[in-house]
Amino acid sequence: MIVRTTAVSTQQNFSLRGQSIDAFTGSSPAVLGYVNDVQANAGGPITTTSVPFRCSKARKVTLFGRNTTGGAVLYTTEKPSDSLSGFVTERFGNLGLTETIAAVDLPFSERALLRLAGDIYDRRGYQHDVATAEEFGGVQRRSGRATLVLKPVDNLESTTVLEFDRARGNPIINSLYSYYACGTKGLTTSAACLYSPLLDSTIGFPGAWDAYLAAHPGANPLGIPGVLARQQQLGVWGVDSPQPNSLDQQAWSGTNTTTYNFSDDLQVKNIFGISRSYIDFVADQLGIPYGISEDFNSTTGFTGNKTTIRDISEEAQVLGKAIDSQLDYVVGFYYSSNRHLEDDDLTYFDLTPIIPPSPSTFIFNATSRSEAGYGQGTYDSSKVTGVSRRYHG
Repeated sequence: MIVRTTAVSTQQNFSLRGQSIDAFTGSSPAVLGYVNDVQANAGGPITTTSVPFRCSKARKVTLFGRNTTGGAVLYTTEKPSDSLSGFVTERFGNLGLTETIAAVDLPFSERALLRLAGDIYDRRGYQHDVATAEEFGGVQRRSGRATLVLKPVDNLESTTVLEFDRARGNPIINSLYSYYACGTKGLTTSAACLYSPLLDSTIGFPGAWDAYLAAHPGANPLGIPGVLARQQQLGVWGVDSPQPNSLDQQAWSGTNTTTYNFSDDLQVKNIFGISRSYIDFVADQLGIPYGISEDFNSTTGFTGNKTTIRDISEEAQVLGKAIDSQLDYVVGFYYSSNRHLEDDDLTYFDLTPIIPPSPSTFIFNATSRSEAGYGQGTYDSSKVTGVSRRYHG
């Protein structure tokens, strides 16, 4: 399993068995993240809270939720205990790192238990931008969770989890590693021809590059080759980007799991979930201080990539045992609705005053719905065959 980023560092998702998803595709992920058996951000990159979970694991198939080809990563939050208790953890580190994690269990009675948990995290950036003197990669994150367990009658238990997360900062940006030289055979790219002193001969306009530099103070006069040489001087933790950089990320979710045990061999379970996440980021995706691709619309003045994802899911299950407890079975129905809204403001190929830029606003709005019925049974044939099961740990 790999936890990776896509176009920028703020977009994280899982890769299992070589399957994943890239941002901006609108596709359903091959690997879904689940919190308390409820899918998290099914239509895009996965964001998880920093408040600690009890456990996590990866499975290829699950007897709940949506079908996936790669697998699922499961998170289970800690339930409140039946005694008054709590903890506070402080963490300190370099880059001004401070983090406070706290939780408290409040048992009102044997039938009503409450747990409150929170996380406050701050850290400075570690990627220095020589163009703006900013430090990219810094983050301020606030997370909170409330878990309420109700047992109004015997054999009935309802667990509700509410969570809110907020993160702000400025994401790290990509840096130039290599480029194709002007005139490279077999390629149609012309970036090194247009964004360099070769611009004059490329378009047959003497003085074009000087005019571009005059309209863009601070641009590297040596073009893309000079940018690569400068990047090699700056090293891994340095960049040279005049573009704006910011991050605002918000997410909230609510889940409810209700179970009723009719007997030791029969249980009914219902799982409901609702969530909404919003990400607004502005970042240099190329790491080149020229107007090849910029995170703002030069005509409207709007900036950034704004993504809103909303999920609603409902699942009902019957779990039990039959035939003298030799057959374990589960039968269920699953429904989910997802909406993915994306608004990107961009400007491409700015070579003013020689060639005007191409501003654009990309709006992507996709909705999806899943409905499924499923069932599975496991039969222990040891009583019939005389062969007992043996497990190897």
